[in-house]
Amino acid sequence: MLARRRSSARTGLVFLVVALCACAIDDRQLALVPEQSPELGTVVDLEPPEGAGGSGVTPSADEPPRDGVLEPDDIRRDPPSGDSGDGGAPDPDTDQLAPTACAAGSTECVSAGAIRRCTADGEWAEPQPCPFVCADAACGGECTPGATECLSTVRVRVCSTAGRWSEPMACASACVGGGCAGECRPGQTRCTSSTTVETCSDEGAWGTAAACDNACVDETCTGVCTPGEARCASDTDRQTCNAQGQWSTPEACDFACVDAACGGECAPGERRCAPDGAAPQLCDSAGAWQTQSDCPFFCAAGTCAGECTPGSRSCDADGRTPRSCGDDGFWRDEPSCLVECAGDGICTGECFDDERRCDPETRRPQACDENGAWQNAAACTGADVCVTATGACGACRFDSDCPGLLLCFDGECAQGDCGSDDDCADDRICEPTSRGINRCV
Repeated sequence: MLARRRSSARTGLVFLVVALCACAIDDRQLALVPEQSPELGTVVDLEPPEGAGGSGVTPSADEPPRDGVLEPDDIRRDPPSGDSGDGGAPDPDTDQLAPTACAAGSTECVSAGAIRRCTADGEWAEPQPCPFVCADAACGGECTPGATECLSTVRVRVCSTAGRWSEPMACASACVGGGCAGECRPGQTRCTSSTTVETCSDEGAWGTAAACDNACVDETCTGVCTPGEARCASDTDRQTCNAQGQWSTPEACDFACVDAACGGECAPGERRCAPDGAAPQLCDSAGAWQTQSDCPFFCAAGTCAGECTPGSRSCDADGRTPRSCGDDGFWRDEPSCLVECAGDGICTGECFDDERRCDPETRRPQACDENGAWQNAAACTGADVCVTATGACGACRFDSDCPGLLLCFDGECAQGDCGSDDDCADDRICEPTSRGINRCV
């Protein structure tokens, strides 16, 4: 009988441990320190007293252990407060603890979001919802599984089955009302024309198109000008704004650029002479000719120039050179007068007073009278001739002083270069001279 009781006690303890594990009773329900338990009563100490057996559990004070073995009757059971004690009494037929529905104070999850607790009577109470999630027989977590939450207009997080928020995730468009939605990302822009843009709202919807200051390119307002706009880059160059809102390369106008358009009849700054040639004309910034003051002398290439009126005449400052004014308004010298230049560039007289010469035709000496005219002087006689250098009679100095084909030999004009006496006239004879040529003497 004693052996059967010991065997039954060991079997009961094994079943008790298995039951406690199945009910997920943590170390706060069954601790290795003195603690009250509805099923086991008061456990005084888990260390055996000196001389006790190896069960590790101290017998109750009412009945000491037998042979060091802990029997079921050796455990003092104190019913829970308010309990009659019948729920945990041993079965008289089997001498084992009667089965209970649960361990008082234990908990278990009945669903992912509900928990129930074992009452002091060992019965499960009605399930109660957890604020978020039930896991490991306890309410926990920080969110309801499956719930979503917007962290910004474009970021969302999802609650896991463990009731924990996931890492933030980006929505393809917007995060609205706790979930990803919309057709665009908040703040995103797109061009609706070359000059208008739409902006995506916080709800992920495209707003009303708005005008850009200049151009809309690559889905955003940009550029420095409005596409199709034109301007004058200079007085003669015109620019247009391209589709990217940038000014194109300047293009030259035929004449002038006025009010962003090519026009006019001349290039600004260009010069010309008026049709009558009296005054210069200057092209203004609008491409129109403006007549300037008349020139005092001459207009050339649109500016006053020259020093005289074309066609006029005068004498140079030396008093002997006549000059005429050319078509370019500048003086052109003519051959100098033999005597003097007078009035409108007219030469007067043929010699100066007291001037002398030999007549080019007759070789007769001449003198210039007070009227600037040559007058014949007395003819030379004998062997004298009119000497070119003095215009007076005397012995020849050079062959040029001798008339005709005569040559000057030692101050006397004679026929020269004879070959024989036959070449000489008037019974003259041919003889050599110091000049190396023969002469008739």
